[in-house]
Amino acid sequence: MLDLEFLKNIDIESKISIIPIDKLPLNPKLIDGCSICNNYKLSANCPPFFKRNSFNIYKYCLVFKIEILKTEFLDNTIIHFRKLLNLGIKLEKILKDNGYQNAEAFCGNSCKTVLCSKHSFCNHLFNNKCRYPNLARASISAIGVDVLKLFEILNWNKISKLNDDINNFIDICGVVLF
Repeated sequence: MLDLEFLKNIDIESKISIIPIDKLPLNPKLIDGCSICNNYKLSANCPPFFKRNSFNIYKYCLVFKIEILKTEFLDNTIIHFRKLLNLGIKLEKILKDNGYQNAEAFCGNSCKTVLCSKHSFCNHLFNNKCRYPNLARASISAIGVDVLKLFEILNWNKISKLNDDINNFIDICGVVLF
């Protein structure tokens, strides 16, 4: 029996939900889509370098999202993705502290953008130590999560995108596999 009572007492400004790992919608073709991203081949945590071997060590997926006003998001996207990454790391730590040692967070955007945008290259790609080893994570796209289908599974409102003129907000999300 999954006992996650400890999650009820955490102070976060995010919507969270938990699903069994076999309900996580994965689409390997989405990983191929990373090739059009500005960070493709620029980070050890992005394709083609990052490879997720197996999901067999996980039983559950904690999904979290942050809803941001589009105008605030456009003013500084990196700040919002850092907030998302920090939340993912916080949730990962909480799960680890409560016995889920395999907990691993994956968030929106590349760690190259979120953490190392001021650097011209990823240290790790040149066999050097990562500048932020405690913070760097692969993106949710790098593991092939179909976010649109994930929102459908969770019965969350359709994910808001920048080009959606109907909604004033944008959703960014991450997962912690455990």
